[in-house]
Amino acid sequence: MADEPIGVQIGIVPGTLPHTSFQIFRQPDRQILTLSPFRLGEQPNVHAGIAMITSAPEALALHEKAVEDMWRRALKGPAAAAFMHELLANQGG
Repeated sequence: MADEPIGVQIGIVPGTLPHTSFQIFRQPDRQILTLSPFRLGEQPNVHAGIAMITSAPEALALHEKAVEDMWRRALKGPAAAAFMHELLANQGG
């Protein structure tokens, strides 16, 4: 984290994260928002189902704003690495 390679962005968001998972899929001609109380991502929990899929502009804007806010607050680079080192050091003793 202290010396991130090109194209890699890692951030640690202090505080509480959203309690439901969401993902914004971006395509050249559209964006789609998926919301689920279950895990999303590379291997989604397809057995339990996805709660909602939408391309509604209001929903996309709301979640995009949430992502931007979390990224703005996130610790990045050397600050994130120092936070992790301190967190791990405090767990050892």
